[in-house]
Amino acid sequence: MAYSLENPLDYSGDDGKPLVALFAAEADHDAAISDEPTVSVRRDAVARIRRAAEPPCSVGPSTAYLAVTYLDRFLTKRVTQVKKPWFAVFLSLTCLSLASKMLDHGFSVAEFQATQPFQFMPETIERMQLLVLESLGWRMRSITPFAFLDYFLSSFPSTDPRQVQDLKDRASKTLFEAQTEEILLGFKPSVIAASALHSAAFDLFPAQFPDFESVVSSSLGLDPERIRVCQELLRKVNTNRCDSAAAAAKNVASGSGTPLAAMEHGGEGDTIRGSGSDGRDDKKATIQIVPTI
Repeated sequence: MAYSLENPLDYSGDDGKPLVALFAAEADHDAAISDEPTVSVRRDAVARIRRAAEPPCSVGPSTAYLAVTYLDRFLTKRVTQVKKPWFAVFLSLTCLSLASKMLDHGFSVAEFQATQPFQFMPETIERMQLLVLESLGWRMRSITPFAFLDYFLSSFPSTDPRQVQDLKDRASKTLFEAQTEEILLGFKPSVIAASALHSAAFDLFPAQFPDFESVVSSSLGLDPERIRVCQELLRKVNTNRCDSAAAAAKNVASGSGTPLAAMEHGGEGDTIRGSGSDGRDDKKATIQIVPTI
């Protein structure tokens, strides 16, 4: 059975077993990263994965989302060579290639590497893929918040399919955008899904929100307090994004904004460059190492 973010398990029955299996298995897909060096690697790798969802790579949001789940689970299991400047590039490439295979979406390694400061040999990429797969316990069917949306939406007090779809679309948008934030790591996928739907219902359908919140929070033993905390974090993330977007628009309008190329790398002078064998820094380095992380 083909994998999708909304239907991760290889099961097609309608007897309720898939739902029970989802809640039982989601703990195996938890991610938790707290040390600053690893968080820094994650931020760099996530940014590269997200950019790959746009041209020229255009892997799509689902592939990028799945790739980040692999990244988070890998970083949770292993202490990485966080001081190597090429490592975030290597990780993002590896996770994208695995996610694209899982979702059967096209991904060009050559196109991705053409946008990066380092190049990796095919055999090196394959070895890194094996290392990631081993770290994930070969569990490639990641359980994400998207797998719980339809279950929680079945409790929404409305028979209007347009309202239900609007609620799902808003929650999905929140999930895609919030995945970049490491503050959500440590929350179960079901809790994140419930929190995203709560936030969407509060904004779109305030009259139905109290009943919906009560029913969802009591679903299958979910912890209402964890949902409340996660919902507050989602709102904070959304507020920060809106403030950042407004500030960026104001800077562009006034002509005082930071050049885009510098912003993408965290400021001028922060761009990572590889060095060729001749020591020059205007060439991309070809990495031929064997992963020993």
